[in-house]
Amino acid sequence: MLLLLLPNVIVVAVAVTSLHLARLVAPHPDHTQQTIDGLTQKAEHGDFGPSPDRLVGLVTDSWHGRDDLQATTTREYAVIGSALFIAVVLQLDIIFRVRGRMSNQVLEPTTGRRTERLKDEL
Repeated sequence: MLLLLLPNVIVVAVAVTSLHLARLVAPHPDHTQQTIDGLTQKAEHGDFGPSPDRLVGLVTDSWHGRDDLQATTTREYAVIGSALFIAVVLQLDIIFRVRGRMSNQVLEPTTGRRTERLKDEL
């Protein structure tokens, strides 16, 4: 019985790792906005040469694209982790249902077949 549950340990570990990575990869809009504000201030001081507005616009688009990519990756990790947990729960349900059916059966010594155990009537 325990041997049937062993793969669940691996699947649960993968699910926990996936959900943990979802948390780590999640975008941080405050950090992105601080970075964009810092670039804008440097552009206003003339640190980026003759066309600072264009450069700041490109970098801003790049940071927003990065946040979108991180949000998509976060959703994928969360879905994978959740699906793995659901799979483990379903597998445990099947294992315990089969085990319950097996415990309700007896092995006939003469034929070697399993038959339903008769319930005692009161």
